[in-house]
Amino acid sequence: MHVPITITGRHIEISDPIRELLTERLGHACKLLDKISSIHVTSSVEKNRHIVEVVIHAHGATLHAKEETHDMYASIDQAVDKIETQAKRRKQKIKDRKHVAEAAGSAEV
Repeated sequence: MHVPITITGRHIEISDPIRELLTERLGHACKLLDKISSIHVTSSVEKNRHIVEVVIHAHGATLHAKEETHDMYASIDQAVDKIETQAKRRKQKIKDRKHVAEAAGSAEV
């Protein structure tokens, strides 16, 4: 399943290398989530600050990360790392919930 990634630049033009990096890095993070409906990335520049905001809407969850550094690539890496951490935590939470439900079901028998 291919989910379109909406990339918006505020006060900056999104170059092809930045677009490719975002697509590649978010592709890895998306493998951790099921039923993703949309991915929005907003990049902006204010004075010396490069701000990247990533929002992923998935089934039953919205993951959000915002990073601000002096380098656009560092902001992208940090924001995607946050999204991956949130996705891993969510996946583990769902997995733990299923194990608890299975244990409770077998205890009743």
